[in-house]
Amino acid sequence: MMKWEDSKEIPWGFLLLFGGGLAITAGFTATGLSGWIGEQLQVLEGMNFIIIVLVSTAVSLSLRRPDPVVLYSVAIVQTGRLMLGMG
Repeated sequence: MMKWEDSKEIPWGFLLLFGGGLAITAGFTATGLSGWIGEQLQVLEGMNFIIIVLVSTAVSLSLRRPDPVVLYSVAIVQTGRLMLGMG
């Protein structure tokens, strides 16, 4: 069991940042934005995997001042949707 004194040493900023990234990813998925982005990236079908990763990263970086957790969350969702779309 954790005591209150132990909770003072938890990096709460990181936990809130991580939770925010997960919430944004859930919002992208729920609204269909991640699916739309994945569909737009299907023009990369048949290209080298490295090029696909670079383009997916560039799309993720196009978000203004991305938070690293959000960036990774969006990139994982985009790449997953792209790979599912490519079958």
